[in-house]
Amino acid sequence: MKFVRASLILATVCIAAFANSSVALSDDYGELAGNYSGKNKQGGEVILTIPNSGIPSYTFNGARQKVAGAKTAGKNIDLVVPVDGGDARITISPAGKNKLSWNFRFKNIKDTTILVKKQ
Repeated sequence: MKFVRASLILATVCIAAFANSSVALSDDYGELAGNYSGKNKQGGEVILTIPNSGIPSYTFNGARQKVAGAKTAGKNIDLVVPVDGGDARITISPAGKNKLSWNFRFKNIKDTTILVKKQ
């Protein structure tokens, strides 16, 4: 009985791991992949990491922010970031060679920043 239970648990863990890995690897960001940084109008520093595939990550003023979801829409990457009182939306778009436009929206707060790729 213990063997059957252990086998079922192992099978469940393997299935869950496979399902999560295929979701995380679903988007291919191609030439946008890399590390970017910039400052908003108030001087807040944004550091963005876009992997070749998976979910981008970023820090704001040195604090890592949770990204709950990411999807591509054409050449844009849309991020969903949980904050107190709801979800912020961030749209990342190409803005020239080695540059991205960062558009943050949450309720009536909007912020646009240009991020530059680190070489």
